[in-house]
Amino acid sequence: MEAIKCPNCGSEKVKELTEEKYACLACDNIFLVHNLSKEFRQTDAHITDMHEDINEKLDNLSKNVNSVTINSNAQASRAKEILIEAQDNFDRGKYCEAYAGFKKYTGFEPDSCVGYEGMYKVILKLKGNTSKEKDKYAGYDLLNKMISCKDCDKEAVLTPMMQQYVAEKTETESRNLENEVNNACAENGIKNNGVEDGIKALIEFYEKQKDTTEKRYEQYRESSIKDYEEYSAMSDEEKKKKKLLKLIAPVIIGVLSLILLHGFFRWVVVIIAVIWAWFATASPVKWDDDSSDSNKWKDSINSNQTRADYWKTKEERLNDKEEFTISDMESVINDISKSCSSSDEIIENERIKQEDDISGYWIVEVGHGALESVDSSLKAREAVEKYCKETGIYNIHESNNVYIYYTGIRIKKIRKSQAVTIQKLIQSYGIPNVNIRQMSPNEL
Repeated sequence: MEAIKCPNCGSEKVKELTEEKYACLACDNIFLVHNLSKEFRQTDAHITDMHEDINEKLDNLSKNVNSVTINSNAQASRAKEILIEAQDNFDRGKYCEAYAGFKKYTGFEPDSCVGYEGMYKVILKLKGNTSKEKDKYAGYDLLNKMISCKDCDKEAVLTPMMQQYVAEKTETESRNLENEVNNACAENGIKNNGVEDGIKALIEFYEKQKDTTEKRYEQYRESSIKDYEEYSAMSDEEKKKKKLLKLIAPVIIGVLSLILLHGFFRWVVVIIAVIWAWFATASPVKWDDDSSDSNKWKDSINSNQTRADYWKTKEERLNDKEEFTISDMESVINDISKSCSSSDEIIENERIKQEDDISGYWIVEVGHGALESVDSSLKAREAVEKYCKETGIYNIHESNNVYIYYTGIRIKKIRKSQAVTIQKLIQSYGIPNVNIRQMSPNEL
């Protein structure tokens, strides 16, 4: 095997950090060496299973380029060269270059799915390098363009994805339904043996509640009508006599509380007796089916009926499986593609990461004079400090590597992309002379 040399100083004294990353022991340079004999390991097995057909097709792109038809012979020749070079870069693990090549090919053939398939395959390889939740569906913007092309075999591409999507969707809905049934049963003191049994028990419970409330409402309504009719038929003397009889009990209790009780409790009992007397002597009111009292009963009845109907719908869906088609899957992909991470953004992040790995450590420096002359220097220092905390620069480096003070700013041993970001951040506050440079081996 050929010896690995540092591209910076040429020394063969190197230390392997990972399978493809090495550190030079002579000049401390960190560089990448792509191992062409090893197959790239997909970090997202789930995505590999979903898109096996796409991967197999793209693995043979370089063998099938002769079948690509382009209007101009000159364009055809150039397009084939670009496609072969892009596939070669992909096979060698040079994914940013491969993505650029496949993207360039789409300029020759914008209506063909071949270029978009190649770009999509690159994104699948790189998705494992990001932990952002929104990157879960990265590449769907390309997938959406790919399945829109006339030469794309949508059924072959989308069928495995659709099966996986439906399986996950069904599992999620089943789990959510089970939790919902268990919570509803527990809330109402119902014992259930599984989802189906729980739904039936809930339907029975709410229908019984509705029937019971209806009966009580009818009894209350009839009693109120009867009381009013009886009271209306009485003479004035009879009405007075009846009210006096109803006053006897609350008056006796009020008087006894004043005599026998003391302190705060005495007045509580007196107030209760007065309220009791007021309600006892109130004249019955003529029943009104549209009164607030009546509507409360009706709302309770309707609420129980609505809940019973809700669980009946759930019961019907248990046995009525909704059909999911290729067209439905297209709509899902189109919706996801509008909110997922841009594929170009994933590639740009990968390019920056590779550049960081190769370029070693950098330093940002702002002199005393530059900070002193600007009123917004305090806000600039606060912004830099916040960035260092959010990105972990404070946590992963020695404390003396981060110096943020009113006399100046100096941040050492950071990656080039971080240095550029901090430089732009400070400059956005109108501060001049923000310098960044690569650190020499002696400074490390």
